[in-house]
Amino acid sequence: MNKISGLSVVLLAGEPSGDLYGGLLAKSILKLSSQVRLSGVGGEAMRKAGVSLDYSISDLSIMGIAEVLLHIPRLLLLRKRLVDHIFDSDAASLILIDFPDFNLSVAKKIFQRKKRLGLTSPRIYYFVPPQVWLWRKRRISKIKQLCDGVFPLFSFEHDLYTQNGIKSFYVGHPITDIVLRDQYCQNISENQASNTTAGLFPGSRLQEITKILPIMLKAILEFDRTWNIDKKSISVLISRCEWISEDIYSDIIQRTCMPARFSISLILHSHEIMERSNILLTKSGTVNLEIALFGKPSIVIYKTSFLTWLIAKFLLRIHHISLINILSDKEIVKEFIQYQAKPSSIAAEMNHILTDSEYRANMIKQLTEFSDVHTRRRSDSVTDEIAQFILNDIK
Repeated sequence: MNKISGLSVVLLAGEPSGDLYGGLLAKSILKLSSQVRLSGVGGEAMRKAGVSLDYSISDLSIMGIAEVLLHIPRLLLLRKRLVDHIFDSDAASLILIDFPDFNLSVAKKIFQRKKRLGLTSPRIYYFVPPQVWLWRKRRISKIKQLCDGVFPLFSFEHDLYTQNGIKSFYVGHPITDIVLRDQYCQNISENQASNTTAGLFPGSRLQEITKILPIMLKAILEFDRTWNIDKKSISVLISRCEWISEDIYSDIIQRTCMPARFSISLILHSHEIMERSNILLTKSGTVNLEIALFGKPSIVIYKTSFLTWLIAKFLLRIHHISLINILSDKEIVKEFIQYQAKPSSIAAEMNHILTDSEYRANMIKQLTEFSDVHTRRRSDSVTDEIAQFILNDIK
């Protein structure tokens, strides 16, 4: 084990996927050097890994362009306090994890103060850097100016950053440090004869849950009324965000008037849901990559405020919203976005997946091929390799 005593490292994550990756990286850093002091912004995964949290990701949990505008004063104050903390703790490095709008603004303030004071620390690294290949391509020049290194998720991102003169390090996708396909996957038809189990992933932000979960539940009701002719029993497993009150979920379930004969459970561990489900209804995001690793048929559903959707539609100019479809440049999983997110349409797709074995098998095959291409890893532990690189770089 390396002995790098007294080093302070700050990690900044703004949402659950970043917290998950931050927790893995924190474990790897402390495994390689137990003397490093870790602090920053994160969630339960980072806290359990040994990060002293100055703020929770729930403080940054705001969805949508329009919604963020209402919280600008609070976010600016939080940013100032974080920048002060980073310098007060004499941090050797700052590790940004996804969440680009906020994290890049923090990096800019750090960079400016370093320049003004003639400092070389903290070194700034970006783990899960912005998807500049998808939108806001001008960010790449900002990353080149502000960051000492990036750790992208995909090999083509690594090539893009390298071609633009940015120090990039790639050893695979960290999601494979969490999900081992052979350990979790099971036959999709295991309980098909007598039971349908639907896993729901409505998101981690309150705005997402209140907009998306009702649509998912109504789709299941529509499926039961229209397609569940044999009245098979239906189990619903809902992914619950740890900092969102159970009462929020219970209220939505009650208002949707779900029948008492349905078995509905709130579950914190997302992989348990993926393992047990026949079909998954999910928002877009990193969870789509995990679902692909499990090889489980899924349907992507997303809805936000009209203004946020309009702005995003204008800026992104893409045909798909799921990372699986975007990276494959074709529709592997069906997407029901904004006004298209109708329970009747989603229910029809559920029936197609659950009753057409050829359709289901083809989707699973394409998900498996996608995972083999985009989430393979080159070492035993992706985050161990990244942690070693950072520790060597800041010695």
